[in-house]
Amino acid sequence: MKIEQIQIGRLNENPWRFRVLSDADYHNMVYAVKERGDDALSPPIVAQIGNKLYIVDGHSRVAAAAEAGLKKITCKITETVTDHHQLRIMSFQLNREGYSNPLPLSDMVYEDMTLLGDIRKVADAYGISEDYITSLLKIKDLHDDTKLVIQKIIKVAKRKYQFLLSQITPSHLAGLTRLSPDKQVEVVDWIFQDIMYGPSDESLISIPSIYEIINEIEKITNQKEKKTYKKKTGGSRVDEIPFVCKCGSKYDITKAGEVYEYVEQNNVIVKRQFNVNRTSKVYTSANYTRKELKNMIEKFDDEFELTLIVSKREDR
Repeated sequence: MKIEQIQIGRLNENPWRFRVLSDADYHNMVYAVKERGDDALSPPIVAQIGNKLYIVDGHSRVAAAAEAGLKKITCKITETVTDHHQLRIMSFQLNREGYSNPLPLSDMVYEDMTLLGDIRKVADAYGISEDYITSLLKIKDLHDDTKLVIQKIIKVAKRKYQFLLSQITPSHLAGLTRLSPDKQVEVVDWIFQDIMYGPSDESLISIPSIYEIINEIEKITNQKEKKTYKKKTGGSRVDEIPFVCKCGSKYDITKAGEVYEYVEQNNVIVKRQFNVNRTSKVYTSANYTRKELKNMIEKFDDEFELTLIVSKREDR
């Protein structure tokens, strides 16, 4: 491979980038580049496909160099990659060790399954087992909302619990495809809440099997259903309504209309009041029809910031 200094702005990401690096390791890399320039890095490997240069191996190194302020980076240029199929194969071979995100891996092998038409041929091309390819292809069928939560789990694991990345495997995620879309989301959201709001001691954190999670969810659900048969006296005494946004943020809404949010500070989840400034106004469906609320939203221009909170009615 020939070695050449290349403008970072000319380098394109591999569309199927799947290698995952912890935030701590990435920040250490940025610091090293700031101290020693790109001598701190082994040269990324790039390939020319058509008139574009693609990163085959070394996305984090290129990103760290750019963040450290470099305009150019020393690269190795491979001449064995001339199309996207070869880009996928070589990228996998160079990055198969370490932590991986199974979602782009699934997209990657799906492309070659479409191209080659046979699992055995795809497995031979990648140098891995047919079972591994089968698991990756199953992940392709996961519901989009499930995939969004999985991406959030990986993001939190990169930041807080690096060892969890080794537990997010294709075979683990492939098991989710046996569930309905709603149950898929329920299971992965359980995992997300567990690592986001769980204990700060990482030795107490792990990702259980899908069926362990389902059993736990059903046990808690049954306990809640039993509680609903208790005779109510003097009206409801619940002071706060818990609410978890689809984005993963957690809130408590008091009956007085106050909103409290759970935020992360130094790897600890704390509860604080969700404050709004004095010029903010609150519109609720208790006082306005949905059509009126929709008209209100449409009339605001870009100088206004809108915050939407949705909670289930107590009488439904």
